[in-house]
Amino acid sequence: MCIRDRYQRRVRGRFDRMALKKQSSKAKDGIVFDPAKKAPLVNAVLTGIFLVQIVWALYATQHLGLIKEQLVCVAGVVVAVYTSEFVAELLGTFLSTQVLAGAPFNNPLMVQTAPANNKPVTSKSMVKFKAQFWQLVIHSSMSVLEYVVLAQVTDIAGVSLFEDPDVMSLYKQDEPPLLTWLYLIQLAIWLVTAGFHIWVFQPQSDYFVMLIHHIVTIALIVISLQNNFLRFGLAVLWIHDLSDIPIDMLKLTNYLQLEDKAGFFLVELSYTSCMVVWAYYRLFLYPTAVIWNGVITSCCAATAAGLNAIPSPELFCSYVDPSSFATLVPHWEHLATTVNAEVVPFGVTRFWAWSTAWLLSTLYLMHIWWYFLLLGILYKIIVTGSPHEAGRQQYEGEDGLIEDKQDPKQD
Repeated sequence: MCIRDRYQRRVRGRFDRMALKKQSSKAKDGIVFDPAKKAPLVNAVLTGIFLVQIVWALYATQHLGLIKEQLVCVAGVVVAVYTSEFVAELLGTFLSTQVLAGAPFNNPLMVQTAPANNKPVTSKSMVKFKAQFWQLVIHSSMSVLEYVVLAQVTDIAGVSLFEDPDVMSLYKQDEPPLLTWLYLIQLAIWLVTAGFHIWVFQPQSDYFVMLIHHIVTIALIVISLQNNFLRFGLAVLWIHDLSDIPIDMLKLTNYLQLEDKAGFFLVELSYTSCMVVWAYYRLFLYPTAVIWNGVITSCCAATAAGLNAIPSPELFCSYVDPSSFATLVPHWEHLATTVNAEVVPFGVTRFWAWSTAWLLSTLYLMHIWWYFLLLGILYKIIVTGSPHEAGRQQYEGEDGLIEDKQDPKQD
């Protein structure tokens, strides 16, 4: 008996070591990676740029007399992050252990009701679920707030920014006070999100692309706030927040494995809505209404007013409809008068306007990259037959348990 028990223990130990090696191999094949090891120089440069942006944002809000309000917004966002995580954990635990405990879902967030060895553990899926729930909260709430502000701006301008994008350039018109508060809240959200992305959240394959996205967004918000390009920023923020809601729903339903008939095809429906919404708002409306009709048309109108507003006007302005110039040329002529030029020289306005144009174009290139990533998920769905497995292979990486010594998160 002793010899047989010894032999069985030896066989079990051999299988345990094989299982550990298999898990280690899966971890290596996962999407999660360490940016400091993969590209230390790039990581250091981008982190340094973000630290400079913190100083820049504080200087800008101090110069505008809004530093106290900005700090209050930052503190509020930090509290909101942890409140959202607390609510998301309660909701995720309830859904995973009660509603989705049985087959075919089988506790998709892998919530451990009785941890082994009394060690508190959580799952990577739960960590991602909590962080993505926060993204859904900010995108939904900001979309509603931005819609309200868009309505207020429409009342002032007399027309919607998207029906007549030329009015985005009339940035010396009065603006509703809520628009300034919207900017302060958004700046706080992106500063906190970028900080969490670098030091708290669990990195994934698009870590650097996401960090560049955060840096570009912060730059656009600060530039808009400093130069009163608020209408451009409002249009950009609304397009991004509204179109991110389907992405949030896609990830959350994927973590809960709500696919196929048993999950009412919620993953498949979220994916389809995401592809349609992104194609319209990010790949069509954003470049046409904001970048072309907003930025390019405005600069061509300034050139028509006798200002050197655009390089190679023959290249760009020959494709611009001059019918809007009747409104825009007097606006630019007014800004170029001596009195206004002493306050904000046109050269300064032109520099920041073209900086905005390049940053907006950078965001558009990221939209294209992410859309191809989503198309890659579609290919994986066709190959594997499972949206959850497709997301794991293309983006999310392996599921599994982690000890709660530290709480890496996913954005």
